[in-house]
Amino acid sequence: MPHLEFKGKYSVYSHHLTVPHHPLVPDPARSVGPMPDDDNLIVHGDNLLALKALLPRYAERVKCVYIDPPYNTGNEKWAYNDNVNSPQIRAWLNAVVDREDLERHDKWLCMMWPRLHLLRGLLADDGVIFVSIDDNEAAHLRMLMDNEDSAPTMVFNIHYHPGTGEFRFTDIDSAQRHEGFALIPPKRNNDGAHLYHVWRWSREKIANESYNLHIEKHGESYRIYTKIRDFTSTALKDLVTNISSSDNMLGKLGVQFPTPKPVDLLKVLVGSVASDDDLVLDSFAGSGTTAHAVLALNKEDAGARRFILVECEDYADATTAERVRRVIRGVPGARDAALRDGLGGSFTYMELGEAIGLEEMIRGEALPSYESLAAYLLYAATGASAGSGRLAPPDDLGLFHQTEKVNYHLLWKPDEEWLRSVDAVLNSERAERVGARCRAEGRKAVVFAPAKYIGQRDLSDLGITFCQLPYDLHREG
Repeated sequence: MPHLEFKGKYSVYSHHLTVPHHPLVPDPARSVGPMPDDDNLIVHGDNLLALKALLPRYAERVKCVYIDPPYNTGNEKWAYNDNVNSPQIRAWLNAVVDREDLERHDKWLCMMWPRLHLLRGLLADDGVIFVSIDDNEAAHLRMLMDNEDSAPTMVFNIHYHPGTGEFRFTDIDSAQRHEGFALIPPKRNNDGAHLYHVWRWSREKIANESYNLHIEKHGESYRIYTKIRDFTSTALKDLVTNISSSDNMLGKLGVQFPTPKPVDLLKVLVGSVASDDDLVLDSFAGSGTTAHAVLALNKEDAGARRFILVECEDYADATTAERVRRVIRGVPGARDAALRDGLGGSFTYMELGEAIGLEEMIRGEALPSYESLAAYLLYAATGASAGSGRLAPPDDLGLFHQTEKVNYHLLWKPDEEWLRSVDAVLNSERAERVGARCRAEGRKAVVFAPAKYIGQRDLSDLGITFCQLPYDLHREG
């Protein structure tokens, strides 16, 4: 299968797994309302760090993600500042990206890769992500979101029994067939980058909600359609196309921000997938339009949707949060009744606390024990706490934890001489053994180690993601 390649990819490949955890610290003075545990949130801080901070509490709970990242036109003057382990790559990335930068597309992909991984970890199984983008990065974004390193479980064979209506599934490269079942493979792709289109539904969703599917026979093959329950509804793309962006909402609110998104656009997007008490996340929050849309929808249908906004810029309080305050409380003298009276609601304003970081842990007075480091890495990678039974005694390959889908390995001894030796390195022989175990158990693997002597492409073929422990551990003494 073709791979998406860009400069810096293998330095950011597993960066999302080793991002340090920052606690979220509430700021009552900037918040609105009583700040309950299930409150709406506005988080001021780098969105990569903030997404990692949200993971322990909100993993797989977000129904709708909307993001409006930099379009990378060459005029935004943005700079990538993630603390990747490679000093050379960090220096390359840290320059301001402008129109003269011929590698700006690579840098944009390096910025988006770990953020999309964390967003996926927060997204519910039936959740939806919407991304605003223009032609500068639209093609790269599609490849990034369809890339086999990010949506592999959504490409598979469906087996359908026309007599019983039963569904079964096999991997795309499997030759297995089921007697009496028709094979329905995913559609072949002709874009030159991907072999197949991905299914919109997972295997679990198809099995659990087959009553919402309609199967038609066309010649010797079958096609799958989603049943339409509301025949009076308008196609989403038609609603989005007909929305005007010239409503001057921010002017009415007395808040200044260049090119804000229309509230009606976000109401359509959010309203199409989120209802009741669903959670909506915007990690490039800008002027706060997503929060405005959520509050407006709740006012219209008495819903209890909640929002989480993340904004890294200094205007997070003066613009993003201030807009939401005025939307909640109302704007005296406004002509529009809803704007004048306010939409109601509350939010807790959060800052990022001091990092509980891997580098800080390792560079302390004493190197952490295997158990302490493994517990930290488990939490940093998955958001899970190392409670009773979560950490297994490591075997000779450093396996310390297993989930249904992933084996976690750590090569580590609290001994500097050992850590700088070849014993601490993931080499081909070890990788082959890890990969063989993964294949036998139907899992993938994440390996934490100070260094590797095998390329990430080969590791990917073995189902392994490598996470490098801080660079200084394996520098020349």
